[in-house]
Amino acid sequence: MIDDTSDTHERSLDWPDAEYGATAAPSAGVLAWTVRHTLTGAPGIEGLLDSGYAAWCVEARCAETLCTITETSREPLTAVALSPRDVGAGIVHLWPGVITVVDCALDPTGTNWGDRPIPLSPGRYLARGAPLRVEHQGSDPMLFIAEPTMEPKTSVSIKVEEIGQDSRFVVRAHPDRIDRLKYDEATLLSCWATALGMLPSHNAFDIEEDDTGQVTVPGSQVGDLILRQLLAVAPNVPLWDSASEWDPMRAASAFVPLHPSPTQDLEE
Repeated sequence: MIDDTSDTHERSLDWPDAEYGATAAPSAGVLAWTVRHTLTGAPGIEGLLDSGYAAWCVEARCAETLCTITETSREPLTAVALSPRDVGAGIVHLWPGVITVVDCALDPTGTNWGDRPIPLSPGRYLARGAPLRVEHQGSDPMLFIAEPTMEPKTSVSIKVEEIGQDSRFVVRAHPDRIDRLKYDEATLLSCWATALGMLPSHNAFDIEEDDTGQVTVPGSQVGDLILRQLLAVAPNVPLWDSASEWDPMRAASAFVPLHPSPTQDLEE
């Protein structure tokens, strides 16, 4: 009904005064954003949103890995988050819109479709916004780089490197090992623990308090994202500004939650 996705941005408006738009802002956590939607002048769609028959939605896509997830919300603020294992370096596209969530009927009054209710099934887009391009390479704390010259079985390098305008953890290993480092939970947890253990020794990641008393990492966007992830997921873990209390392994669990294997039946 409202389409703002074409390259020329020629909109299809069934209500002549309809306006739909969306903006994205970084949220607490790694690779997380909050999308704010605005919609005016489309009473049929607004009515379905108010009644709960439709919802605000965001589809996140990574062109490199082909990972796609869709999140919905009743309020015009939709949170969406991806795992570092789901995306490649560079760009994530966030496609915002309004989608039906149950069988319902749209009131087309005010459009050229007459006044008879239009039946709709779940999953029908009623508004579609232009994709929001969000750069995540600069805020992805850990990058995995395949190095063909490295020893294939045992050699792994984890360092803090300056990439772009920020410091990030860079994991280098032989191409045969990269997938295991990225996708095996226990191995990935070990990578995170090793990397997080470096935080107290790098001035770029120094923690400070702002004027309101909130802790921040003013010298690094990556460090600030790590800090916010810890505060959101593991608030009881002491931060790295106290080196004697800093526990990198406990902190790593905020980034790689482990899923225990099912208990085996002892009789088997």
